[in-house]
Amino acid sequence: MNDEQMQPLLKTWLRARKVAPTDVSNGVAQVVARLPEVPQRDRWWPLPRLHRKAQTSTATNGYATTVSGRTQTMFSATKFVAVAAVLTLAGTLLWSGVLTPPPEEQTPGAEVERTDFIIVTGTSTLSGGGAPTGDDSMSDPRVSGRVQLINNYKMSTEDATGVQWGPYTLTNESGGWEGEWIGFYAGAAVYDESGEENAMVWASGTGDYEGWSYVANYTGNILALDVKGLMYQDLIPPTVVLGLLEAEAE
Repeated sequence: MNDEQMQPLLKTWLRARKVAPTDVSNGVAQVVARLPEVPQRDRWWPLPRLHRKAQTSTATNGYATTVSGRTQTMFSATKFVAVAAVLTLAGTLLWSGVLTPPPEEQTPGAEVERTDFIIVTGTSTLSGGGAPTGDDSMSDPRVSGRVQLINNYKMSTEDATGVQWGPYTLTNESGGWEGEWIGFYAGAAVYDESGEENAMVWASGTGDYEGWSYVANYTGNILALDVKGLMYQDLIPPTVVLGLLEAEAE
């Protein structure tokens, strides 16, 4: 059989073996849809990636399917810059203490009693005359108690203004204080007991108060005096004691 005889037969055989063209779009869609299920190596990336499943949709022509969406989403450059700025700001605030948690509140402990120099305040009621007595009510019980004075004085002949001085004692259940006082008095008339007193006291402790000294200032009306003083563990200043000794020697 020659070529001319074979040609019609070949054409008939080829027409019988004709295959429909491959649907390329559908094949691509199938491959892409399987990508999330296949482990793949990727470049190192320090920030998290967001994954979402690929979605397929049918085209309007009814023949081919298309893929919508992405199988992997990374931060864009803008988002990366924004995140870096937030981290930098947070670090700055932490360093400066703005975001540092406040310290835990501490319960204050009991006040420690001072044993060196102790300021005391209170009131005193003294009677008039040559040997006034009264009661001192102070912020520290060690200098509260019964007070007795000897009132030596030099007064004006026109009114009750003048200087006063004498021995001073204060006693209570645990001990006492012995010393001297000096001050001045301003009254409107002779023997006026409603005038203003300003006196200074210094005394040494006895009994439980041995080794302590007490210095106090009495001011106001003699029947309602304000008192402010100082207790301390030491002797009375030596210049004060020397003055008292010289006065007694005369």
